[in-house]
Amino acid sequence: MPNINYLKFIIQSEQVLIEQKEHFIKQTFRNRCIINTANGPLILTIPTIQTHTKQIIQHTQISYAENWQQKHWRAIEFAYRNTPYFQYFEYELKACIEYKTECLLEYNLQLLNKVLSILRIKKNLLFTNEFQNTNFNLLPHSYTCLEDLFFKGLDILIFDDK
Repeated sequence: MPNINYLKFIIQSEQVLIEQKEHFIKQTFRNRCIINTANGPLILTIPTIQTHTKQIIQHTQISYAENWQQKHWRAIEFAYRNTPYFQYFEYELKACIEYKTECLLEYNLQLLNKVLSILRIKKNLLFTNEFQNTNFNLLPHSYTCLEDLFFKGLDILIFDDK
């Protein structure tokens, strides 16, 4: 799920370009998010199928060897069941969490699109055709809470091309 800084960046950008040709980097928000629980932050990780070669994010596959989607949903539900507005978005969010696809990028994009839809933010997402080596100071990996959305953390390249 996108964190608040990521969403702020999208809102402020005229054009959103998502890097789909970068190398997948483990232990980043490409396959992780952090939720706030009564016991403190909890990291939810989407398991990926590891290869022995560098793989680009576009080809990174999700592993379904364990039932991580059910564990993620139970953690989200337990942490946010009693928060304002959860009941209004529960079924939409659960469907997003339970969405099955082989591709991590596709999974992340459907989550991003759902959050943008809930927030009524209309942006045309564009994708790179080749790796864009940029010097932009991109989104910090912030733990700032977006309480009404319940979630945090997607880390893919976006920038404003004015």
